[in-house]
Amino acid sequence: NENIAEYFFAERNTKVIHSVSNCLNPYQPCTVELDDGRELSVMMPALVSVADDFDVSAKITGVEAEQVTVTFNGVTHSHGLLPQTMKEIEPNNYQVKGRLSFCGYKKMDWLALVTVYTERTVYEASFTFESIDSRGDDA
Repeated sequence: NENIAEYFFAERNTKVIHSVSNCLNPYQPCTVELDDGRELSVMMPALVSVADDFDVSAKITGVEAEQVTVTFNGVTHSHGLLPQTMKEIEPNNYQVKGRLSFCGYKKMDWLALVTVYTERTVYEASFTFESIDSRGDDA
């Protein structure tokens, strides 16, 4: 808080971790390596309903995070959803209630982009999942 402008305009390296497929599970974490000895573990359902909120959690090992966000991006088209800041519930453990927007498709592919901000590096890891819209007839 000493110099907020310096914080926001500081040079940061961005490290992108390629999309992780078929790994999400609400009972067991999906873990990716950020750097040597640094890991990000994410837990959330691989199939969610557009009508219900869902739990998303992230655990970070080996790096001190300043902020963690998650953004849900549609694979075939954007829904314009903004990043959601995850709340630190205990040291290095973050949570948020995920929410998607309604869509004309009954089933849609998504990427959950989890971004970990540290003092000098921004890590971005994306995880694939699907949504269903079970409102009304499935005909």
